[in-house]
Amino acid sequence: MYRNNTKVKGVNKLTSLAIAALLFIVGFGNSYALNPTYPNLPVLSLTGQEASYNDLWFQNGRIIMPKNTEYEREFVVPVFIDNRWAVNRDRYSVDLPINPIKSFQFKLFYDSASVTPVGVETTHPKYAPNSAKLRDPLAKGFTINWDDVVDKSFYSHINNSPTVSNRGHAVVITASSNKPLPNTSLTFQDFDVLLYVRFKAVIDVNEQAANLTYTYLHIGRDTIMYNDLNILQEAPFVDYRDYDPIVAQDFPNPQRPNWESNQGAWFTGLAGMDNRTQFDPLNRILPGGIWFQYMSKQPTFGFQVNRQIGQQPPIKLIDGRDDLYELVDPMTVDLNPNRNPNPFPSTATRTVEVLNVEAGTILKDIEVVSDQPWLQFRTIAGQGNQNPISSLTTEGYIPYIDNGMLGEASERDELNDIPNDEGGISLQISCDPAKIQAGDDATDNPEIEKTGIYTGYITFKSEFAELSPVRIKVTFIYFRPPLEGQDPQGRKLNGIPITVSNRDGETDTLIFGTGDRATIGVDSLFGETEYNVPLLQSKLDARFFPIDANGKEIPGLAPFGMSDFATNDEQVKANSRDIRSSDDTTRSLLFKVKFNPGKDNKDQRYPIIITWNRKDFIDGSSLFIRDTENGQSFDPVDMVNEGTNINPNTYSMKIDDPRIREFIIEYTPAKIIEYVDDEGNPIINVGWNLLSLPVQPLGNLNPWTGALNQYPYYFFLSSYLQETSNKVRPGVGYFLKYSSAAQINKVFKGTNIFEVSPEINPVRVYVAEEARGGWNAVGAPSIPINVEALDFRAIGNGVRPDKNYMLEHGVWKYVTKEGYKEVNELRPGLGYWIKVNEEGYYYFNTANPKLSEGISTSLTYRNELKAMSTEIVVSDNNQSAKSLFVSNNTNVNSIELPPLPPSFDVRFEGNTELTNNNTAVIQLTNVEYPVSISAKGLNGTFELSDAATGEYYGTISSDNYSSVEINSSSNSIKLNKVETSEVATVNSVYPNPVLNNATVNFNLPESGNVNITLIDAVGNNVATIFNSNLNAGVNQVPFQANGIASGNYFVKIAGNSFNKVMRLQIVK
Repeated sequence: MYRNNTKVKGVNKLTSLAIAALLFIVGFGNSYALNPTYPNLPVLSLTGQEASYNDLWFQNGRIIMPKNTEYEREFVVPVFIDNRWAVNRDRYSVDLPINPIKSFQFKLFYDSASVTPVGVETTHPKYAPNSAKLRDPLAKGFTINWDDVVDKSFYSHINNSPTVSNRGHAVVITASSNKPLPNTSLTFQDFDVLLYVRFKAVIDVNEQAANLTYTYLHIGRDTIMYNDLNILQEAPFVDYRDYDPIVAQDFPNPQRPNWESNQGAWFTGLAGMDNRTQFDPLNRILPGGIWFQYMSKQPTFGFQVNRQIGQQPPIKLIDGRDDLYELVDPMTVDLNPNRNPNPFPSTATRTVEVLNVEAGTILKDIEVVSDQPWLQFRTIAGQGNQNPISSLTTEGYIPYIDNGMLGEASERDELNDIPNDEGGISLQISCDPAKIQAGDDATDNPEIEKTGIYTGYITFKSEFAELSPVRIKVTFIYFRPPLEGQDPQGRKLNGIPITVSNRDGETDTLIFGTGDRATIGVDSLFGETEYNVPLLQSKLDARFFPIDANGKEIPGLAPFGMSDFATNDEQVKANSRDIRSSDDTTRSLLFKVKFNPGKDNKDQRYPIIITWNRKDFIDGSSLFIRDTENGQSFDPVDMVNEGTNINPNTYSMKIDDPRIREFIIEYTPAKIIEYVDDEGNPIINVGWNLLSLPVQPLGNLNPWTGALNQYPYYFFLSSYLQETSNKVRPGVGYFLKYSSAAQINKVFKGTNIFEVSPEINPVRVYVAEEARGGWNAVGAPSIPINVEALDFRAIGNGVRPDKNYMLEHGVWKYVTKEGYKEVNELRPGLGYWIKVNEEGYYYFNTANPKLSEGISTSLTYRNELKAMSTEIVVSDNNQSAKSLFVSNNTNVNSIELPPLPPSFDVRFEGNTELTNNNTAVIQLTNVEYPVSISAKGLNGTFELSDAATGEYYGTISSDNYSSVEINSSSNSIKLNKVETSEVATVNSVYPNPVLNNATVNFNLPESGNVNITLIDAVGNNVATIFNSNLNAGVNQVPFQANGIASGNYFVKIAGNSFNKVMRLQIVK
């Protein structure tokens, strides 16, 4: 409930209750003092607290509203109750007839010139204090009737001759229910909401406004009924006083004091403020009352941002409107953290002071809503205690913002105290890129695809405000990262920084690089902006200036140079930034730097020192610093290989000539690729992979650092060998194994591989056995090419390998868990098998690549051959599967497979994928048992058995859609096609379909118990056909279908090492 957060003049409510209890015990207050526990007569209050007010509901002890302007505002008056009317058998020596309260009645008086009633409600208003923790109003579920009656006794208990009595009205509220009114706390006084009375604020135009600044509301002092007892007219249990004196003490005769009554009188059934002891109070008040106050002016929203950097003012009205503000400078977040010890935050924050700019008013019930999930806010605790939105959200509520109605400068409340001011509202706005949803086209890195420029609005609403709603427009830039920059702790890239320093130690940092979707212009997406003033003359100032391919500055484009957005209010990353398109890498990129060496005696500010870190370069890139006069001022400096060494990675050069005020960086980027498929999934899989270099790394160092085998396997003369020098070769295929997805390498850096030839990246191919050719594992270029673009070169004057021979045997890739597959196209990063008839050099050149325009003739022939054959599918328990093919054409050639891989493989004996023999042996390598064998396009029946022991495994046939599961670890499976005449007697049910009688035929591999059952289509046992011992060999068991309904069934045969399921159809 709200009590835990309530303050009473700066004192916690629980503490105030203890003080109040002490006061009442010594004789000041109402009947509660006589009975501190229960039972006790219910107590009504309009302030929600004894002897004071609940300042969560009433900040200055009053109900406050602005005066009407264009419409009549409505408000609710909460009626609170402390209900401890409950049986307590331990308190009295006699049982009191305490009946639960199922009906009640009371009056609420008001000034009809100020307000008029609208209705009675038993649901909390939207902005009730701590509404999430409030229990439902206690009268919820009661049938409530109300009447508005004229009653001139209004206000008379405070003033015997009130001037407003002729305006007095009362809302008579009558309620009943078949369920009792719930109790509040029974151990201490605790006020909960009983119900609300809704009023409409109306100002009588015949009354002077000054007379209507304050108006009084109070509960009637003649009638408060609970069930049939009017507690203001009679005490309960009078007949029981003679039996127990405590009854008279707890339930004395009712008192109804007025302003003139003595201080010792109590207020039966009412609680609230009593200021009879105050000297000349502003407004008289007694328990059961509360003052309603109209503000003379209307509160008005205002905003302030205390930000010293950036454009001024930081927040302003825009578009000629008075209800739309804008944060002038965008809020920004860099996708990548900084390399320095104080990393840039992952969210952008800016603090806005939310103000009420109209003095002498209080702005209440403020709803704050953001229209974007990434745009959140929270309040920051200040000098006061008001922190209503303590955690980040897109929807929040602010109880009030004061301007002179609370605190030291305000009017005193009815108890002559200073109304407590919990302080202003500091709203921290937060832009969180983690809450941006990536688009459907985010096929690359989803986080990078989320980078962009976004706009959102925060809306402020209040019925108290003169103008509502009011919005703040927020522009958020989630910077897209460049592709370059060092990455010492697994962080992403930040661009290439260089520093320009003079002899006085003044230093500017500049950042350049390339990025996806960057341009030569000013790209806000990459954190670029432009200066609006020339180079500063008062200190060192270095900036990038955009130039074209000829080194000329581009008119009208950042004429004062490129600047850098601050990634937040406190940290500026660089003095200047220039990011170019990563797609424009067919030629060198030119970055021009102009600088002012420093203030006064500029010639004495030399030498100018330019510093860089080689770790920021992408491996294989080329970078030079040169003058703008084609080498006439100073010789070019190779930033990759030259420069003065400062530490192992940092290098520098200096410019001594004071006439030089500019230089050019010529940058030829290396390629960086993310090795994923069209769906963003890594191309490398967990398990064994046949790979090649997608790009050529610096020094040909092994890029597969996450692989389980430290040194990749290559194939040489019928054997697998390992590269032991930690270097790998373009154009060579390698087997690598990954143990987990987390270890898979996805990003590769290096220059494109366009050619493999005897002169560039030479790769030899070998013949293992003369006249039989030889298989070789080779690599692909950095772009896709058709298999017909592959060729060979001779060794010296020798014979060149025959390209047609290679195509006849096909080009094969290895797919994890699927084995070898023939391809028509080579893709970057994958390895492939080719077969040659002569030794020579592998060759491709992608200057004019032949792309996948069509399928080679040899591959087309083999695909057609497979389509006309029976497909035998072998799958294992590791979800690996491979298809083999059996052709009925005795004239076709078999399809030879490459050498065995180090992982899952299935092939026919003789290293083939296709056979035309009726009897063949399937060889299994690195499979996980059990193994399942099935067939597609089968015309006939195959028997399966162990090729070594002859153990019978079962049959697969065209008429029963069956598969055979093999549990024993057999590496060779004999596949034998069974003639049609044998089918009726071996492993079948005959006849099928069956009308009445049938015979189950099967070949039992060993003697033992055999259980034959009939199973329906959903797996339920329908009948036991046979369950006994049988000898090994061919067996026949009769089956009678009498009494079994028509339908599709299965016959399951289970022996010691034999399982068989056959389909059976019963017809009647």
